[in-house]
Amino acid sequence: MTAHWMDGGCATAAEEPAGGVDRLPGDVDTVIFVDVDGVLNVGAKDRSGSPILLNDSNIRLARSLWRESCWPENYPERERLTVETLMAVCQKRLDGESETLANLATQNPSHISDVLVGRLAEIIGLAGPRAIIVLSSTWQAARHKKRLEELQRCLTKWLGREFRFDASTGSLDELPNGRLRAIGNCVAELTAQGGAAAAAAEAGRLRVLLLEDFFISPLRGTWSLDGQPIDSPASVEEYIGSRVLPPAAARVRLIHTYSEWVTGDGSLLCCGVGLSRADVERSRELFGVAAVGTPDASSPEPRKPSFGLCPAQLLGLPTWSWCAQGASSVAFTTISVSSAPV
Repeated sequence: MTAHWMDGGCATAAEEPAGGVDRLPGDVDTVIFVDVDGVLNVGAKDRSGSPILLNDSNIRLARSLWRESCWPENYPERERLTVETLMAVCQKRLDGESETLANLATQNPSHISDVLVGRLAEIIGLAGPRAIIVLSSTWQAARHKKRLEELQRCLTKWLGREFRFDASTGSLDELPNGRLRAIGNCVAELTAQGGAAAAAAEAGRLRVLLLEDFFISPLRGTWSLDGQPIDSPASVEEYIGSRVLPPAAARVRLIHTYSEWVTGDGSLLCCGVGLSRADVERSRELFGVAAVGTPDASSPEPRKPSFGLCPAQLLGLPTWSWCAQGASSVAFTTISVSSAPV
């Protein structure tokens, strides 16, 4: 699988990039791989194991049902669990954050959180002019073209300049090990002789940043790649570093936008919680940019990760929506994807 260089539009494993191939300059010193779901929005796995994407309208309805404090007769157990999951997520406050997850909900019908996109824009700005941004998300699929266009418009607004992804990994694999392998393949191509980042890698000054939740998957050895368990951020970073052939080298950092916690009733919730302010600062450290005394006015106010995914018109991605089924019931629609066991 080779990376696809992008000149507008997006590329999938089965099709050429829209507009043809745009060769990158040969002086790239930073590569940022960007996932979307769980990074620029927030999603959870409920107790049935199904991925749930949250937006403002879903949260409002969940809160409304929750306030009723009773469930209709014969109310489906799975849907009740989903409401309870939503409420637990909305009320969650992660370590180091002052606000609850509900504050990052996307605004229907958008599929991205403006706050989280603002944080990505800040990271891109910190990376400098010789950085390239590679889309690793399944949003590179042709069916998500409109969604990708919206994301690029939002980044253009935050950055104050035209933005388009420079490349995609060319993979639509929906397993965490497939995602990691595709990123590794792209790194290998970029750093091979004549590659856009080869000179920086040979000089030992290449920086690689991964923004990933790996399909709401933990890093504790529940999945593996080439027989090696992926059990920590370091194991991800070591794999990516190994795809740069010696004597070339790269500094690699994973921002794993995943969190899990046990609720009051003993249930485990696993979430892709989006980029935090701490993640922006960790990226700053990788890039060697000194922190300023006060936040940049162009960056979003610190917010608590909240669940920002949208209704069930998301094709091919995990999502759910509320569909009225009469006065006393609500139906959830889910589109499942493969995921690692948790």
